[in-house]
Amino acid sequence: VIFLNPPGNRWSLHQTEFQNLRILDYPGFVKGVRKMPVSLAKYFVNKVFKRITALVGTAVDIIWQFDSTSFFDFNYLGNEVTKILHVVDLNQTTNIGRLASSADICFYCSDPIGRVLNKYNDRCFFINHGYSTIQSDNYKFDWDHEINIGYAGNLDIKYLDWETIRQSIIKHPGIGFQFAGHCADLDKLEFFEQCPNASW
Repeated sequence: VIFLNPPGNRWSLHQTEFQNLRILDYPGFVKGVRKMPVSLAKYFVNKVFKRITALVGTAVDIIWQFDSTSFFDFNYLGNEVTKILHVVDLNQTTNIGRLASSADICFYCSDPIGRVLNKYNDRCFFINHGYSTIQSDNYKFDWDHEINIGYAGNLDIKYLDWETIRQSIIKHPGIGFQFAGHCADLDKLEFFEQCPNASW
């Protein structure tokens, strides 16, 4: 399995602690590729995929795509690869019609997303969000409050009303707030460190 990170500024492939899982960083596609004529866009997209397969050293059998913003048309890839679109957030709808209609199969985790995907592809199936009972040895959540609230997800996503969350935590010191997910915002991290009823 190769996990392709969101577009960055370099090409880099590295092994994870799991034997059959590697992570690939890549710079993305040429800017404006989705507005180019089909033949030109197909050329630039395939150029990136050829570089990916060369770097990983094997052909790609299945592409499981969770994001409609960085890549937008499976038709560019031909029929040699199985193409799966799995939409988990309603904000991931950039070029969704083009991507969903060109997928071999679509998965969704909520009915509103399913209604969008079904407009473009009749091979759409519901898959619920997963939950693992395995807890990290590195951190144990503090569930000692009478009421505990947990959040798992990207804390840096722009759709979160962080000020309302922050005020809720401050105004309810008897409630425990536990957060898990990506957070690069130093102000949020400092808040978690200083607030006795919130943990990240």
